[in-house]
This record gives sequence, structure tokens and C-alpha cells, in this order.
Amino acid sequence: MARRVVKADSARWSKKSQRSVSSAFTKEYTDIDYFCWRCGKRDVFNAEDQRDSYEVKKHHVWQRRILCRGCWAEANEIRKHLATCRKEWSASKATLKTDTAFLSCWLSLLARLEEYVPYKPDTATKGMLVKLMRQNA
Repeated sequence: MARRVVKADSARWSKKSQRSVSSAFTKEYTDIDYFCWRCGKRDVFNAEDQRDSYEVKKHHVWQRRILCRGCWAEANEIRKHLATCRKEWSASKATLKTDTAFLSCWLSLLARLEEYVPYKPDTATKGMLVKLMRQNA
């Protein structure tokens, strides 16, 4: 399969990326093959996606993909559910701190997300949820 090449415009990168050594040398993006950290499937961080990521979304140029598209979509679904849990918690903490089903679901979502992200586990929230569930037992 032919590698795609897309012209790079480092002037459109984030300020932090523009200060990197790469800004002087990067003239184009080329497809980057990688294996998914979670499932091991081969995928491609294609040149167009790189341009969108660095020039439009302003992600740092050293950022690389670690999840295939399928695992990335699953991780984002888990993040959406976690955001809902946090929102409900903020609105109804007094009631939800005794709702074992809610606490268990939230804890399960946090554990599932760790399957997709090899860094920054939310140990503080997990600890709080375990403590509350023990108090409710």
C-alpha cells in the first residue's frame, strides 16, 4: 500500500509545538504504522489525520496514536459514561453516596478505562468509591 504524504504547515501548530525542533524540519506528514496498545491490531496514523491533529486540533506534535480506531471509539464511550457519572455525582452526592449500584457502575467504568489507557489511573476516585461501598455494606 502506498504511503500518503501531506504537506505540513508548522505555522499552524500549537505555540508549544512551534517551539520544538520539529517545526524547523517537518515539511510533510507521512502515514505512520503502529500496533494498538490494547488489542494489538495494526493501524495507521495517516497523514491527513496528523495534519488535522496538529494543525487544527493543536495537539502537540510528539503525540502519537496508541489505540486503533475501534479501541479509541470504545474508550471514548467509556469516557462519556464517566462524565455522566461525575455530573450526576456533583448534582446528587448526598443521595448517590449510598447508591451501591451507582458506585459499583462508576468503579467498573474506571477499571474498564484502564484497559485502554496505560497511564494516569484515577486512583483517588476509585479509592473513594471503594470506601463508600464498604461503608454501605
